[in-house]
Order: sequence, then C-alpha cells, then structure tokens
Amino acid sequence: KKIILGVVYNPTQDKLYYAQKNNGTYLINKNIKPIKLSVSNISTLSQATFLVSRSHLSDEVKNFVKDNEIKQSVSMGSVGVKIGLIAEGKVDAYISFSGKTCQWDTAAPGIVLEEAGGKITDLTGGNFIYNRKELRNLNGVVASNKKIHSLIIKILLKSLNKLDLKLA
Repeated sequence: KKIILGVVYNPTQDKLYYAQKNNGTYLINKNIKPIKLSVSNISTLSQATFLVSRSHLSDEVKNFVKDNEIKQSVSMGSVGVKIGLIAEGKVDAYISFSGKTCQWDTAAPGIVLEEAGGKITDLTGGNFIYNRKELRNLNGVVASNKKIHSLIIKILLKSLNKLDLKLA
C-alpha cells in the first residue's frame, strides 16, 4: 500500500529518475554519473513556478494560479515528467483537480518526489494508498516542495469548502 522504490524515465530528454525509500532520489541524465536530487527552497506561492496539465487543464487550476498571483505556470504532459522536474528543483508544484490520474501515474513519481524532499497528496492533503480496488486518484493530485505544500492544501481546502465541491 506504500511505495518503496520508483523509476521514471523521460525518453525525450534521456532522463532517468530513481528513488528508494530512505536512500534519496537520483537522476541519470544522458548516461552521466547519477546526481542526487533535492526540491527547491521556494516558500511563497508568488515566487513559485507551477506545472499544469497540457491535456486536462481545468478552470479550477487556472483560477488557483490567477487567484494566488502565481507568476509562472508551465503546461506539459506526463505526471511523471512533471514530478521529476519538481524533484530536480527546477519547478515548485503541480496541481490537478482531475480524477483521471491513476495509481500508476503517481506511484513511482511519488517516491521520487518524497525522497528528493517533496510531498505528494490528494487535494485534501490525504496520502495516496496503493493496491486499491479503485485505480483512479479521484481526489486529484498536489505535488510540491514541502515548504509550500501545506499552504497549497490550506488554500485548496478553503476553496473546496466555498465551492461546496464533493470529493470521493
């Protein structure tokens, strides 16, 4: 029910991320010696760079970015690649309100992020549990460095309550 080992490969950039519980996260880039990764130190949303889905960009995510004065957001595909970039410290967060991601989208990337010092949860701050009967992550995904994670969750919970959105 918890992930202890993860590997994510980005073939377009020949990047391989890997992590093992309590042993850190590493990147092999174009067959160069593995580099230990660490998330960014950004602590305010206005300084953060957010990744958003290229194919599932929702109005909720657009509004979150606008309402919180986030100056930079980058659209791209692949949850694994997005989370790898957060683990590298190149960007700071990713949010998806969609219930379309599945366990396989967050399992390996999740341990890669956590071992680099980041955090991944659902929109309510709940941890992912794996090997469940329901394969989809119905309550969305929030991945970020630990410094801004609780702030993101706090804002999301307030928004969800205001909008009276029902999560799974």
